This record gives sequence, structure tokens and C-alpha cells, in this order.
Amino acid sequence: MLVLHTERLSLRDPIISDVEALASYQSHELYLQHYDQPPNTQKIIELAISWVSQTPRKNFQLIVELTGDNEVIGCAGLRQDGYPECEAEIGLEFHPDYWGKGYATESLIALIELARSRGISNVHALTDVSNARAIRLTKKVGFEPVGVSHEIARFCLSLVG
Repeated sequence: MLVLHTERLSLRDPIISDVEALASYQSHELYLQHYDQPPNTQKIIELAISWVSQTPRKNFQLIVELTGDNEVIGCAGLRQDGYPECEAEIGLEFHPDYWGKGYATESLIALIELARSRGISNVHALTDVSNARAIRLTKKVGFEPVGVSHEIARFCLSLVG
């Protein structure tokens, strides 16, 4: 099982019992500001669990927990499917109770380090154009805007050099 540690968090491979914790915030009014409806959490976790046994592994959807009490506060993904070999997409989501506390920054930096360790040279991030928090976060860690299409803001971070 993959586990990444930061100062305050653990990012780990999912288990089926994570469905309940994720679903509990994915229907939260604040979470749904940028989504038409809650996602199918069961399918997402099942898919993420199937990625664990990929050889070579190209996709990671990691559960974010507070270190010490193992409370699930979100998830973070690094996905290479659909991208050239040395590129990947990165994404994060958190329970609204944990917004504004630096957990997203901490998780994003851990995912960027995972990408570097896998030889990825460019990381992409996509978000709704109205998601000001996500846009600030990507810019804060060095992502550059690369355009907008269909109300989706696109960003890229080069890991070379």
C-alpha cells in the first residue's frame, strides 16, 4: 500500500470503507458549488482500488487523512491515463470543514513529489473557472495558466529544470 507522509497528513491508497467518509462531504452544499451533483463515490473508490494493482501503475487516487487520528478529510489524485508518458493530471478535493487550513497545499506538494519520483515532467490541473480557491492554490505552487475551454481553467507545472 502506498502511503505518502507530510507534516500533518497521510495520503494512502483507498480501501472500500473509505466510501462513507468521502460521500459524507461530497453531498455538502459548499462542495457542490462547482458540481452539478455528487459523484458516484462507490465507483470512484472501486476504480481507485483497481489502480493499485496496475503494472506499471499510472493512476493514483489517494485518501487524505489527518496524521494521528486517521480522520479522512479528502482525496488527492495523480493520473497519467490520457496523457503522454511523461505527463499527468493532478486533482484534489477536501471536506469543506478543512478548507483554508493549508491541507490542500500540503497534499498538492506531496503529489508533485510523487510525480517527480515517477519521471513525470509536466503536471496539469483543471478546475471550474469559478473555483477561485483551486485557481489560487495552483498559482501558489507554481502552475501557469494555459487557457480556458468550456468553463474549465487549465494550468500546467513543469517539473523539469
